[in-house]
Amino acid sequence: MEFFSMLWSLPGYGPLMCLLMIGLIIFFACLILGDVIMVSGRSSFLHFTFHGAMYTGLLLMFAPLGVLTVMLAAEVKADSGLGIKGWLVTIAMAALCIVMSAVSISGIIDFTKNIPYIIHPLLVQLSSCELYEQETNDSTDYRISGLDETGDRYDFQLEHQEWKRAKELLEKIGQNRFHVNVTYLPKENIVVDFKTEDANGIPDHQKD
Repeated sequence: MEFFSMLWSLPGYGPLMCLLMIGLIIFFACLILGDVIMVSGRSSFLHFTFHGAMYTGLLLMFAPLGVLTVMLAAEVKADSGLGIKGWLVTIAMAALCIVMSAVSISGIIDFTKNIPYIIHPLLVQLSSCELYEQETNDSTDYRISGLDETGDRYDFQLEHQEWKRAKELLEKIGQNRFHVNVTYLPKENIVVDFKTEDANGIPDHQKD
């Protein structure tokens, strides 16, 4: 608390610096939470918490940083002038902060839309399932796609370990007997619970 009091007292920049530091703390806490989710190897409400906290941390980092960038640029310009290089750096930094803040706000809005479903998340049973990997920029997403009772197709991202177990069961019993129950939050299809079962309705963990 003494550290934040010191930051807050900085002339002109104190409140913004405090917000920036809080954003950094939340962001690094999310990195730890992401590791916890990975170690657990299963979908849970931690995913929902992770999404909300991550977007909040990013907004608290980039919004104050953008304002600080403009304020510092204006101060330097008043003293000695920025020069072409200074203007380019300022514009690039400000643009980055605006984009990241907009992405964060969009993520927070999606997060709030899922809040009404925390008590009663949606549940769908899928058959004719396909398990596949999807390469992203720097990682691999493990996904499942299947049809519900009305023939509508759903697609969800899973944790690697539960995806791997589901794939092993699918290969063992065949697609016709393989069903999954997915409990999820509708915005961005965040999976909070995932269970596999055979066509007789017997959960995988109860079979011999």
